[in-house]
Amino acid sequence: MSRGGSKIRAELPWLAVSLCGILAAHAFSHFVIHRGAILASIAATGTVPAWMWGALFAPELLACFIVGWRLSTWPQVVVYAAAAAVVRQACELGLHASGDPGHALEGPRDVLVATPVVALVYLLLIGLASSSGRQERQLDRA
Repeated sequence: MSRGGSKIRAELPWLAVSLCGILAAHAFSHFVIHRGAILASIAATGTVPAWMWGALFAPELLACFIVGWRLSTWPQVVVYAAAAAVVRQACELGLHASGDPGHALEGPRDVLVATPVVALVYLLLIGLASSSGRQERQLDRA
């Protein structure tokens, strides 16, 4: 087996754990913040306070930062961002297909069209974390 193949195999468990972390963050955002706070606020007042929108995205931002911190190459960042976007958007399609509250207005086409945007946002977030992690490791060696 080539050295590249063994490096890829060694990375797969990390990728799986990272995707589970991003999935857990997305699930928390959806089931706790979206359903528990945002939809409840819309039902009660017809509006959503700005802090709730920030809280909706905070778990995924944190997960992306944690995932990206250990990545040391840009190809890793690209693969992780693409895989995370596919997993997240598959969840969005599942929520739409199940008729989940808050997902009735968007259709599968809207979710698919948004996938490249989600991938780009994940690429930026994970890439920023990766750059920060690399810089921190360089400072530790100095």
